[in-house]
Amino acid sequence: MSAVDPNVPSEEDDSEKVDTSLKAKLRTVIKYFIIIVLLIIIGGGIFTLIEEPSSLHSIEEQKSELKEVEMFFNHNETVLLYLKKHYGVFDDSNYQNNWMLESSCFFAFTIATTIGYGSFAPATDGGKVFAIIYACFSIPITGACLVVLADIVLDFLKKIIAKFTLNAMRDSFNAFDKDNSKSLDKDEVKQAIQLLNASKSDSEFDDAWKAVGSISNDELNFQQFKVFCKNLHIDLNGFAQEQKKVRVTVLAIFLWILGGAGFVSLAENWTYGEGFYFTFITLTTVGLGDYAPSTLSGSVITVIVSVIGLGLLAILLGIIGEIMEKESEIMKRKAIEIKNRASSSGRSFSSSGSSHLSIKKPRSTLNPLQFPEQYTKTTV
Repeated sequence: MSAVDPNVPSEEDDSEKVDTSLKAKLRTVIKYFIIIVLLIIIGGGIFTLIEEPSSLHSIEEQKSELKEVEMFFNHNETVLLYLKKHYGVFDDSNYQNNWMLESSCFFAFTIATTIGYGSFAPATDGGKVFAIIYACFSIPITGACLVVLADIVLDFLKKIIAKFTLNAMRDSFNAFDKDNSKSLDKDEVKQAIQLLNASKSDSEFDDAWKAVGSISNDELNFQQFKVFCKNLHIDLNGFAQEQKKVRVTVLAIFLWILGGAGFVSLAENWTYGEGFYFTFITLTTVGLGDYAPSTLSGSVITVIVSVIGLGLLAILLGIIGEIMEKESEIMKRKAIEIKNRASSSGRSFSSSGSSHLSIKKPRSTLNPLQFPEQYTKTTV
């Protein structure tokens, strides 16, 4: 029978790791689910507080208007039932052809971008089937196009960021200086290296630290920090741009919404508040449908605003994803460091304990199947 190597993980250990990972994921899902449910309940409550009084007032006005109509026709049920059955003929929107080429193209655009205003939709079975088929191949293609567009816009933003980043070294130094002491200690410098994803060994770190020269209070000032980064071949320009990328992207999205809202308001004869509301709902792909462009110029402007705006939003979501991934990596590294320190301190404790706590061995070891000589002698 072969001996089992204790250093090789068994199948039970692997299964325990899988179960632990699955439990951690389930706990995360439950936490997010609780947060989402709370957000929905809180959001629904706030909407109720804001919108319900207006809705109840509108219902009362409709009831009052209905009473006036009934009085006008002397409560003639035959006439009232006829009007109720054919009330659609009095709606001017029913006389509008929504399926001309320009409006059909705009409808196809709302499907491809998943905005879906819902202001009009296919009424025939053939149109509904084609909407399903069209969505299946248009949405992925549009998504891929938006990714390429996002890269182009990102390159343009990088040039703008580079102009704003006049002193990358100073910006990076201030970003790493958490306590605003105008100097960085070893822990702050190590954290800076982790944020920069610069994989450096302890020996490389120590050599670069020593190469700086005389260091007061074991901390680096700005000039020494520049020398330290140069010794380790760390590029701080990219980090400084990353720090400003979020701010520039958010500012670009905000300005784009402001400008788009102005143009849409002029084209559709809306107030600026209505235009801003419509543009924001459009770029978030919510598409409530209470506002939708009815003119050709408004539709063209909406397409332009949506394409560029969705590209900017894709950039912002990508940046947020990168930041969260970096933060996760930092947390993992910290957890590994804490685990290694705990294991090393445990080993040092066990070694020191074994040196101080010595167990005295007996002078003579006895065979369990052999009695001492004094008990084997027979007395006469």
